[in-house]
Amino acid sequence: MGCKVFKVEPLCEEEAGNLFWAKLCNEEDTTLSPEVIEIAKFVAAKCDGLPLAIITMAGSMRGVDDIHCKIPRDELIRYFIAEGLIDRSKSSIRQFDEGHTILNKLERSCLLEHCNNDDGDAYVKMHDLIRDMALKITENRFMVKAGVGLKEIPHLQECAGNLEKVSLMKNNIQEIPCGWSRGCPSLSTLILKDNRLKSIAASFFKHMHALQVLDLSGNSGIRVLPNSISDLVKLTALLLAHCTSLTYVPPLGKLRALEELDLSFTRINRVPQRVDMLVNLKNLNMNGTHILGNIPSRTFTRLSHLQLLRLECTPVQIRAAEELEGLTKLEEIDVYLKDVHSFNVFLKFLQHREVPLGKYILQFGGGSLFEYRS
Repeated sequence: MGCKVFKVEPLCEEEAGNLFWAKLCNEEDTTLSPEVIEIAKFVAAKCDGLPLAIITMAGSMRGVDDIHCKIPRDELIRYFIAEGLIDRSKSSIRQFDEGHTILNKLERSCLLEHCNNDDGDAYVKMHDLIRDMALKITENRFMVKAGVGLKEIPHLQECAGNLEKVSLMKNNIQEIPCGWSRGCPSLSTLILKDNRLKSIAASFFKHMHALQVLDLSGNSGIRVLPNSISDLVKLTALLLAHCTSLTYVPPLGKLRALEELDLSFTRINRVPQRVDMLVNLKNLNMNGTHILGNIPSRTFTRLSHLQLLRLECTPVQIRAAEELEGLTKLEEIDVYLKDVHSFNVFLKFLQHREVPLGKYILQFGGGSLFEYRS
């Protein structure tokens, strides 16, 4: 059977430009920096109107301007730990060592790219082509709509009962109304950090029986959390850092699986009720809780698995000998000490520990810091 050959004419300049921009911006209304626009115009012209070349080059350029997609290595490792990708029975130091080993392998395989921020900390980022491939592989199980300007939370029942992980970070979502989470029995991770949340419906978490990781960090407008959080019995990480208006966290006594609780830089004036019942808690961060009142006596003594305790830049004092004596797994502590006597008592406690701390930061008096790393 004979074949006819048809000559396909190159696209005109206007058609080529429209196709290039559509593929570069992934069919979305995206704002690009002037530098990237100039590069894109140059590349589009070099494609000579050939559709396949235009689509390929535009697709490969997506992500050139994605500076906001960088993530600190330590933050990513925290997610690894919370998700159970790293052995939870290991010490915190060993967990982070394993996490860095994983990231190094991914970098060597060109699945992640190493980069540094202005603050000198190590970050990684992922090229859009790799990201698109990963999302294609996890289609219908993962929903990732990060940094796309969403003003409303999408209906999570879009993927019915198959949805396992959702990231809606870095959007402009202000409210989560009722009825948004029905049909999510398999959801294990929900990341809503760095939005503009002011309110969450009381029933929002009611059907999320499998939820393990909840990240609401960086939502400076939210004042109270719904009581339905108290029933998330499989939760391993509750991350609320920099929710700077947050004054109320519901009782947490049922969350026996919780391993990380981050309340840093919130406006809580007391420790959430029944924190002392979190028998598996390993990381408790209350740095920067400037109006935190007294912590009930012997709260910490019951947290026998605690490895990291952070109370830097808080007005709370702890009696080292009484509160910390039984915490044999403690590896790192940041505390405030109001006077010389408290400082000497704490140093004596450190000297008599059978297992030395790997790191401690002592905030003394008016704010001077003393830091030690082994």
